[in-house]
Amino acid sequence: MKNLIRFLIFFFLHVLFISSQVNIQNTNSKFSIGNAPCLKIEILEADDDFCKKEWDRTLDGFKNEKIKKSGNEIFADNVLIPEMGNNPVDIYTTIEYQKKSGKTVICSAVDLGGAFLNSGDHSEKFKIYENILKKYANGTQKKFFEKKLEDQTEEQRKIFKKINNLTEDNKELNDKIFKAENDIKKNEKEISETKSKLEIKKKEVESQKKVVAASSNAVKEQQKSSEKILEKLQDEQKDLEKNIKKLENENEDLSDRIKKHKEKIISNEEEISNLKQKSEQISKDIQITEQEIKKYR
Repeated sequence: MKNLIRFLIFFFLHVLFISSQVNIQNTNSKFSIGNAPCLKIEILEADDDFCKKEWDRTLDGFKNEKIKKSGNEIFADNVLIPEMGNNPVDIYTTIEYQKKSGKTVICSAVDLGGAFLNSGDHSEKFKIYENILKKYANGTQKKFFEKKLEDQTEEQRKIFKKINNLTEDNKELNDKIFKAENDIKKNEKEISETKSKLEIKKKEVESQKKVVAASSNAVKEQQKSSEKILEKLQDEQKDLEKNIKKLENENEDLSDRIKKHKEKIISNEEEISNLKQKSEQISKDIQITEQEIKKYR
């Protein structure tokens, strides 16, 4: 069992080591000056713009006369690489993103002045330039994954913030529903009490109508007094009816609000659920990206 564990650990470390090595090929490729022997590397996921910027930084580390860009090719004129001697070299580099494979392919040829760098004729200089490309590729790959991790972490942060906002929104909506339901109960109680008062008022009005009718043959002042009392009672009846109508309209409005609040809560809960699923996936992606970064340390 211990031997199996040791083997698995060794195998994992071996795979990790191998996967962290940049694959550099000694090949030929087409440049503005024609076909030439070159070194070829591939950068995972990063697009050509990202790789070009990093290659610019690499070239800036060496003394050169000028850097010219045309399409996918970057030409560096009279570059002095001290490790390769005192004679400047010209470097032709094509950088092209392949959408299908999701890789950026980089081919770099070095004109030593009359001959292009190759492993057969210039083994020492070839190794030096190969190491320059390895350093560039590892650094670029690591930097890309670090940027990717930053983006993933920021996206995760925004999702957490959105979930918190939606959760707070639902809390406020539930508070509004609770208040609206209490207001409806309060209004219903007032409606019930007002209807009871209205029934009493209607009876008072009917009774006063009889008084007015009976006082038609009475003294004029007595008749006017009876009519004024009736008018007052009728106005009070109208006020009670208006109040009932007002409270009933308020309850309808409150019920509509409660319905909309509940619909919004359901919508928010669905969005929260979707965001949590997205967050879980991003957490997995972050773990993968962190492992990728470790390969290039």
